[in-house]
Amino acid sequence: MATNLDWFKQTVDRIAVSDSRRELLSELKVGLCGLSVRDVTTVANVLPLAVIFDTLNTNEKEQLELACDVLGKLLGALEPSVVLAQYGQQIQHTLIHPSPRAKELVLRELDRAVTGRVDMVERLSAEQDLLVCIVDCLCLEELSVARYAISLLKHLGSSPAGLTALYSPVTMQALQTASSKGDIVRFRVYEVVVAVSVESDEGLRASQNSGFLGGMFSELKGDDVLAQLNVLEMTTTLALKQHSLVFLDQQGILDFLAEKLSNSENDPLSSFLVPGLIKFFGNVAQSKPDEMIKRFPSLVSMMFDTLDASDLAVVGTGMETLGFIATTLKGKYMLQSLGTRLPETMRKMVEKLPSLPIEMKVRLLNTIANILQLNVSDQNNQSLSMTKRWFEALSPQPMDFVMALCRQPFPETRLAGFQLMHVLATNPWGQEYIVRAPGVVEYLMDRLTESVKSCKDAKFEVVRSLVASPSSSTVMSPDVLDQLRQFMEQGEFYARGETEVAIEGAS
Repeated sequence: MATNLDWFKQTVDRIAVSDSRRELLSELKVGLCGLSVRDVTTVANVLPLAVIFDTLNTNEKEQLELACDVLGKLLGALEPSVVLAQYGQQIQHTLIHPSPRAKELVLRELDRAVTGRVDMVERLSAEQDLLVCIVDCLCLEELSVARYAISLLKHLGSSPAGLTALYSPVTMQALQTASSKGDIVRFRVYEVVVAVSVESDEGLRASQNSGFLGGMFSELKGDDVLAQLNVLEMTTTLALKQHSLVFLDQQGILDFLAEKLSNSENDPLSSFLVPGLIKFFGNVAQSKPDEMIKRFPSLVSMMFDTLDASDLAVVGTGMETLGFIATTLKGKYMLQSLGTRLPETMRKMVEKLPSLPIEMKVRLLNTIANILQLNVSDQNNQSLSMTKRWFEALSPQPMDFVMALCRQPFPETRLAGFQLMHVLATNPWGQEYIVRAPGVVEYLMDRLTESVKSCKDAKFEVVRSLVASPSSSTVMSPDVLDQLRQFMEQGEFYARGETEVAIEGAS
């Protein structure tokens, strides 16, 4: 390595004074590709990378690409603190480089530096001029560059020092200037603000004081449907966290959106917002099911009604939202409080399946699986009895329905069927259905019935869940349980040898 290290030093020294930088960069790139990760780190720590940064100052596309490749390799091998400490000036200069590729290179390294590193976030927070350059990158047409800038600013807002720097007068001015440069850039700024808002109470307060949240909500109440759709999606993100959901309620956003959804049939433009509105209130219902049913009972009813919608996008969103609400035990109890509405809807879903395209079939089947799924910690007499009734509402012979799915010709449908079977395998009443249905256990242990790997994996997971379930020993006989354990220990790709088959035949 010593000789190689000398060669790398000499090559960089030559680059500093040579007119043949492109050829030397090419040699350097080839040399680096031949090194181990450890050796690249050694080289990166001894070479003066400022020389390589200087080669970015060119109009030759090939030289620029080579310089970015070499810098990407070397910077990626350095500790983030070293990159910022030794090459902060070069990084800032590169952020105003006309080449998007060069900008992306240093933004990627900065993003790597601050990911999971509070100390680096605080260090970056002190570099005010650098932060302004990062904000300016939000305005670029190249999405890859803008995404790194967005990620960096989100990380910045995750710490107290970074939050102060993000909403300092200088950075705020840069954000406001960026927002004025068109819809795309403005919504990139909103994305940063929303991410900071959901991170903490402090982030939410700072974002509110900045005025950006107020501007975003004004667009939600405007006449531009496309802008409303984008803001609605971001508002849904705010609804995912308790502190920001409370804020939305205090700002009157919940009541405003509830009225908009209720009146959607009378407003042709609002119909475009229906899937997003349903998704929004699904998140609210999942977080606060009791409050949702008390304050907005008509909206919960509308979610069930979406199954009969002519627009499949509305059907899919509505049913998936019901499934999302049911991912918590409180959500399940809220749906149970509606009487027969949920089991009737589940039966209608099954009846509707034959007329739907495969993608929509899978979405509805996954919804059914979410509704029936019970974590072991949530299993009690009430919840088990409730989900069993829902399963039995699917069809007069619900286990035949599940097995028919697992034998469908399309892998996507079979995979959804195995997901349903997996749900059954994780609770006592489901295990009883599996054990008592003729031929189901034998089917699960037959490795020849499935050739698609994803389906084979899913089928094997059903057996694994049966064996691992704490209730399996009380539901299944010792012989069946031993067979399943042996099957699992042998693995999903086990094949019996010829000698083993011959001995078994002779006996």
